[in-house]
Amino acid sequence: MKKLLVLALVLGLSSVSSAVVSLVVPAGDINVGDTITVIVASDTEAANYGAWLDLGLQGLGTWSDLTILPAAGVDASKVYWGDDGTGDWWELGAASFTPTAPVLAGDHFTIDFTATAEGQQVVALWDYNLTESTEARINIVPEPMTLGLLGLGGLFLRRRK
Repeated sequence: MKKLLVLALVLGLSSVSSAVVSLVVPAGDINVGDTITVIVASDTEAANYGAWLDLGLQGLGTWSDLTILPAAGVDASKVYWGDDGTGDWWELGAASFTPTAPVLAGDHFTIDFTATAEGQQVVALWDYNLTESTEARINIVPEPMTLGLLGLGGLFLRRRK
């Protein structure tokens, strides 16, 4: 019950917050089997906010549990909303109602993505008013060994002709 009350307070305060919240995804392609960490960060100290993290529905990998980092504040919260048919959703809130332990600028939430298939995974961060603020794309390529085997197979096919 306390978590729900905190979440309600955080989301209520989010409309007066001026924090710039961003989604940080490592640049460049990743290989099938690799794991990367996606980060939700803020550049502003002492600003409570609420947001939604949309993990998409491409089925190209698995997601870990969302982790709350200390900079998100002592009253930070997360709620998993599951797969709604368009993707997995997390509702998250950075908050502190304790003046001696404010929300700090920096990384607030992390989640790991492990690629299981080739393609493009989309991740989006939405503010509490459901206005998309950031979208990132994770390009997943076949692992180098697979590419090597495909190349060798092509050479053998060419040689037979």
